[in-house]
Amino acid sequence: MDPRPGGHAVALEKRQLATASSRTSSDGGVLVFQSRADLAGYDSGEDPQVYRYEADSGSLACLSCPPTGTAPSGGALLQSLGSQDVRAPLGPSGFVPNLASEGERVFFESTEALLSTDTDGLRDVYEWEAQGIGSCTRPQGCVHLISPEASREDEYLFGHSADGEDVFFVSSDVLVAKDEVTRSIYDARIGGGFAAPQASA
Repeated sequence: MDPRPGGHAVALEKRQLATASSRTSSDGGVLVFQSRADLAGYDSGEDPQVYRYEADSGSLACLSCPPTGTAPSGGALLQSLGSQDVRAPLGPSGFVPNLASEGERVFFESTEALLSTDTDGLRDVYEWEAQGIGSCTRPQGCVHLISPEASREDEYLFGHSADGEDVFFVSSDVLVAKDEVTRSIYDARIGGGFAAPQASA
């Protein structure tokens, strides 16, 4: 679903399938959505951004807007679909819930470098955490890069666990020693990882 006025007509004109561009927590207290509109005092231009609305506080925040406030060089999506991107791992019926911990964790994709460590200039997978969740101590929440900092190709969000402690993404990089396939689904998990190979005696 294109969130601009007349967005459905734009999607039809481009012969794109309409896709759900919003998610809500199970209690309905948090709404996350994509929009190209000028929201939260930020002009996103023609690129969609990911926003989070919290009903209790009435607050609206852009999770994917560049922290510098400069004009974006790319946009963000809740998920990519194969109907719009042939390399995306999910088909037209694929669905990623995007929210965990009742909206205190949000996962999304961005072609914008939201952190200085993101140097590949490609699509990456990010996580936003609310204050008090994980290692985040900032009142406005914290953004973390989930996929590798310098990838060879675009990376895609594939899914996540209900508690948000496991995030699944597709990468063409070889990220573990035993992986001989160039395009794989990886699990980035809190307290996880793989032990380094032991040197032969």
